[in-house]
Amino acid sequence: MRILVVDDDGISRKVAAQAAGRMGHEVVSASGGEEAWSLLEAEDFDVLLTDWIMPVVDGLDLCERVRARTGRPFIYVMLVTQRNKTEDVVTGILAGADDFISKPYESAELKARLHAAERMVELSRAVCPSCYEKRVQPLLANLRSGRRAS
Repeated sequence: MRILVVDDDGISRKVAAQAAGRMGHEVVSASGGEEAWSLLEAEDFDVLLTDWIMPVVDGLDLCERVRARTGRPFIYVMLVTQRNKTEDVVTGILAGADDFISKPYESAELKARLHAAERMVELSRAVCPSCYEKRVQPLLANLRSGRRAS
């Protein structure tokens, strides 16, 4: 898989990128949300592994931007953060994250979560490449606005 690792902390970014690289994934790194967004606009990635708390464009902003895009392939979004309260998880998922991993994490947990991400990416492509845009985006918009899905 092609993975974009985003973290303003150089050590955290390097650890995540090396762990994903050891699994055989192609990894591109960005030091912040603005740089990540430029890469996401220019290239396709299978997974966005992003820190939540970053200056200017944070991980939630990236989630929302990724989910608002149209005409692009599905990208699995994993938020990485020290925030681990229930309301934080809910906020992250409603912003568009598919998974949530709390810092500090063990490399075995990241590896397992990336395997799950790979299954989801493969499934989304096999079942319906355009389903996300047609079905999931409206459902997320309804959830964010407090409306029930129809």
